[in-house]
Amino acid sequence: MNKFKNIVGLVIVLSHYFAKAEEYVVIRRNIQGERLWSQTGSLTQSNIQTLNLSNEQALKLKRSGYWVEENKKFFLPKYEKNFLTQMSKELTKYHFWNQNQLPFNMMSTVIWPLQLIKADKSHELPNGQGEGIKICMVDTGIDQYNPFIKNVIEDGFNFNNESNSKDISEESLTPHGTLISTLIAGSGVLSSGEGFIGVAPKSKIIMAKVFDKDGGSTVAKVAKALIYCGERTTVVNLSLGGYFESPMIHEILADLSKKGVTLIASAGNVGADRNESMTYPGSDPLVVGVGAIDEQMQISSFSPIDERLDMVAPGEGILLPNQSGNLGYYSGTSFSAAYVSGVEAIRQSRKAGGLKTRDLLLSKKEQGSGIVDAFLTANDTNP
Repeated sequence: MNKFKNIVGLVIVLSHYFAKAEEYVVIRRNIQGERLWSQTGSLTQSNIQTLNLSNEQALKLKRSGYWVEENKKFFLPKYEKNFLTQMSKELTKYHFWNQNQLPFNMMSTVIWPLQLIKADKSHELPNGQGEGIKICMVDTGIDQYNPFIKNVIEDGFNFNNESNSKDISEESLTPHGTLISTLIAGSGVLSSGEGFIGVAPKSKIIMAKVFDKDGGSTVAKVAKALIYCGERTTVVNLSLGGYFESPMIHEILADLSKKGVTLIASAGNVGADRNESMTYPGSDPLVVGVGAIDEQMQISSFSPIDERLDMVAPGEGILLPNQSGNLGYYSGTSFSAAYVSGVEAIRQSRKAGGLKTRDLLLSKKEQGSGIVDAFLTANDTNP
């Protein structure tokens, strides 16, 4: 390790003599140079360093036996949001459980995603609500005082500022992590009886905060977050993406996969050019890449058309309480991935087989294997 520090120190000094430098992620390989891990065991967060290097310096470190990769940027998939009018907010002030006090059409709007993936049926089964399962979110942070999820937050770490590691509060103007966590594990009830229920309402959330207030992250942060998650959970939700492939992230995903961790990611939200446009890591073969459908089970216009797609889930017009407690409709494959993560928690709690889907009679590029089905998954007796 001293040798590593000496080389790193030398590189930092030398960097002042080069006109142009890029930020790289540096990890020490083992003695064979075949894997990322150090000679002393598994890769840890402390093995990962970020350095400003010139191309020449990066090449020198590679030749010295270090894993060196550009510290490229991950981003939150852009998603649509439409807040309800004040009148609608008043109509829905009882939210989702006091059904007799809600207009029928509003209640059907709220519960259609759970009905579409048959999570409402799985909830009636023993261990059909994700009991005992922790889901690690690699996201923007979480509103720890949100009444719908405050009782499901197990732990977390702030990779934006490791000196203030326990601050997992939302920094982004968009409460992405809070929304996704609520969709998965929401189970809070207010004193007035108002409440919200998620896909796996008896699961727990661990938040690995990697996005800054501008919605940006890096390979280094996500790499550290994945290691952190793999030490604590068996389900990891990655509602994020980048238009590049990361060999470093792939190696960490491979290690987690071998340990039995299920990795689920959004396919990405795209524009007019939808063909073969999945973002990474959703496109990685070790990850369950999830596209979006609407209430009519049609592929959403922003969902990629890609052979690497694994399955689809609701992701358009999803009604959720935001950071301030108001309701809004949200759309994006981030929410689709969250539904699948919730179903995976149910699967693990039930000790069932793999994730099951229903064929929508669409092409593989549009739907993967079909829409995720919580009830079929929960009842699969072939683990």
